Amino acid sequence: MQAVALLKRPPANPLMLGLAADAYVLRSVAAVRANDLEQALLLLPFNDALRLLQWVSGWLAQGSQVELSCRVATLLLRLHHSQLTATPSARQTLVDLHKRLRAAVQGLRDTMGFNIAALKYMQRLAQENAGVDEGDVVKAARRQLLAA
Repeated sequence: MQAVALLKRPPANPLMLGLAADAYVLRSVAAVRANDLEQALLLLPFNDALRLLQWVSGWLAQGSQVELSCRVATLLLRLHHSQLTATPSARQTLVDLHKRLRAAVQGLRDTMGFNIAALKYMQRLAQENAGVDEGDVVKAARRQLLAA
């Protein structure tokens, strides 16, 4: 019975809007405008940047805000490259981040490839339904270019 009492989560912090710590940090980083994100990360000390990279690794594992996570990780790695390579304690974080970034980006590439293939298929169907042949479109475009 005592072990169950020890495993209970602490009450939600009203300053963090009742969110878990990782969700609150993600919400805060997502609230920063894209133009200001690089400036905000430039001001971040190395220890906090390393801690933020650990958060980013967790976000990638959850699959939340993959584009934002990739952007933050790229900026932090670029800004603190020399310190990260010189710090032995950062190695495990970087290895985890590498695996998760690669998997997340590959997932986005797969999704984009699938969507592009679907759009090309829909375009082909629309052209067939309209009775437009691809050769006719190319010939008309050539005529317009030559006439100009």
